[in-house]
Amino acid sequence: MSYHQPTVEEELERKVTERLHLTLQYLSKNAVTKDYAKGTLDALWDASSGLVSKDLMELMSGAIEAVNELKTPQRMRVFTKEKRVMILTIPEQLEPSCELIEIYPYFQPKYRSLTSEDDTLEEAMAKLGKTAEALLQRDFKEIK
Repeated sequence: MSYHQPTVEEELERKVTERLHLTLQYLSKNAVTKDYAKGTLDALWDASSGLVSKDLMELMSGAIEAVNELKTPQRMRVFTKEKRVMILTIPEQLEPSCELIEIYPYFQPKYRSLTSEDDTLEEAMAKLGKTAEALLQRDFKEIK
C-alpha cells in the first residue's frame, strides 16, 4: 500500500476549494454576511490567483461576481411619526433575532424582542414584516 504525498499545488488547490465551498454554503444559510463572504473570497483570490488551476480561478471569479451582485439587505428599517422613531433590526445570523427599538424625545430607548430563541430566519423575517406593516397602518412613515 503506497501513500501519495500531495504536492504544494495539490494541497493549495484542495484548501482553496474547501474554503470557497464553505464560504458560499455559510452565505446561503445566512451564517455570514455578504461583506464577510466577499472579504473571504477576495482574500482567497489574492492569496491563490496564479498558483491554482485556471478552472479554480474561473470558479472563484464567478463566485466573487455572484456575491458582488447580491443585494445587501438593510440591517434595520426606520419608521417615524411626529417625534417618535421606531427601528426594526433585521435578522441575518444563524440564530436570528429581531427587535423593535422605540425612541421618544427625552426618554431612554425601549428595546423589545420580536423573536424567540427557537425562531428560524423565515419566522423572524415574517415577524419583522408583520410589525412593519402594523407600523405603517398606524401612520408611521418608513425612511428609506
